[in-house]
Amino acid sequence: MSIIKSTIQITFLSAFGIIITLVSQLVVAYYFGTSIQRDAYFIAIVIPNYISSVFVSSFGYIFLPKVVDLINNEKHKLINNFINSFLFLFVGVLTLVCVIGIWFSKNIIEFISIDLNHNQIVYTSKLLQILFPTILFTSLSGFISSLYQVNHSFIKPALASIFSTIIGLFFFIMFNNSFGIISLAWGTLLGSIGSFLLLLPVWIPYLKHIKISFKNPELIDVIKTSIPLLIIGVIVRFSVIIERSIASGLPQGSLSYLGYASQIVTALSAVTIGGLATTSYPVLSMAWSQNNLILVKNNIEKFIRICLIMTLFIATIFIVHGKLIVQIVFERGNFDNKATLAVSNLLTILMGFFIMSSLGAIIPKSFYIKGKTGITFIIGFVEILVFIILSYTLVKYYSYLGLAIAQFIGATFSIIFSILILHFTMVKLDLYGLFLFILKLFLSIFFCLIPIIILNEFNLQSLIYFILSVFLSLTFYLFFLIYIFKIEELIQVKNSLIQKFF
Repeated sequence: MSIIKSTIQITFLSAFGIIITLVSQLVVAYYFGTSIQRDAYFIAIVIPNYISSVFVSSFGYIFLPKVVDLINNEKHKLINNFINSFLFLFVGVLTLVCVIGIWFSKNIIEFISIDLNHNQIVYTSKLLQILFPTILFTSLSGFISSLYQVNHSFIKPALASIFSTIIGLFFFIMFNNSFGIISLAWGTLLGSIGSFLLLLPVWIPYLKHIKISFKNPELIDVIKTSIPLLIIGVIVRFSVIIERSIASGLPQGSLSYLGYASQIVTALSAVTIGGLATTSYPVLSMAWSQNNLILVKNNIEKFIRICLIMTLFIATIFIVHGKLIVQIVFERGNFDNKATLAVSNLLTILMGFFIMSSLGAIIPKSFYIKGKTGITFIIGFVEILVFIILSYTLVKYYSYLGLAIAQFIGATFSIIFSILILHFTMVKLDLYGLFLFILKLFLSIFFCLIPIIILNEFNLQSLIYFILSVFLSLTFYLFFLIYIFKIEELIQVKNSLIQKFF
């Protein structure tokens, strides 16, 4: 029940975070809409986000299980040495990456952009120079967050993300009139620094008896295990670079449409699966470390079920109400109705990707914990290959929508392949039980559409209609899952709430 409690706490914080993020995007959209400047920012930000995610998802995912393993085996004397050696190594590596990136920023923009003129390249490279140092602070924040998670402390890392967004938004509002969208880049950098400083205290106790050795056996083991993951990350996550590169050759606004839609999906992932992805990793690491395969199996299946319960309902709401949501949140100022239609159409397609990528935040971690990085390399390589082929094919017929379709198909392949390999090589999952569970979810989704259909008869298009529709749909959805299909995870939450409040 502690897992569910921690997950709920982080989910509530993530919900607050998504409100802040939406406010931030609303303000930026009001001033810049789908302009050339907004397109330029979406091109520039993709590079530091790409590099940060590659480092955190490769080295960070192996760093946490190694710390857990040292604690379980009571090698407390080795922990300080390992943690400091690891973090100081990456301070140096990431600083070097930032310096090289700033120096060659113009060349990077020229490489990834198909159809930008000289002035656009110069302007975008200036944004990139400001944003490159975020790689250092964002990556270190990701590594340090693992130290909180090992101690089952999840609140502060969740707050750090919110703190970062607030700082960025404040700086943008204060200096937008003077510096334009460049103020957004500076705000993003200052936000990443603020987030790092908020998380820094957990590292300080390890610095009291500082000892660094880059020949540390645990450090070498983590680097060796992480190299396949690094290669996977470089290849798989390169899909977003390819997406922005292709979109830069499409009509003006295409980059912004994709950028806004992607940010909404990212925000939704944070609020729905962020808590679960955070709490699941140390739990699975501990179970694997104890060689308790039954507990590993039960936890993986539980995490998959919780993930599907949340994401399937949210995806349904966005498919049905996507246009109204985008209209209510964004359509004002320079964000016009044309942009609303484009972004809502993208969201309809990307909801499938949202579900699959949410599962992807959980399932592959089983491979990481056991050091089976070669498997994830194969899966990732095939996924990016599918994405590239489909992207260049579909964009000819469906423009930017083709990129969203390619993302969804690639992610679906990756998840199905991952589950099958996990089942046949590591732990025997109850695939038939998962199939029945998914069937129950779809039946519940069918019934939750009833209030939406009824309300649509009144032809209401307003915020009140949207809130009433979501409330009634959620009520129907939970009623069928709890009282008709008796889903265990939801019954536990219901009983816990009753005991606490009644």
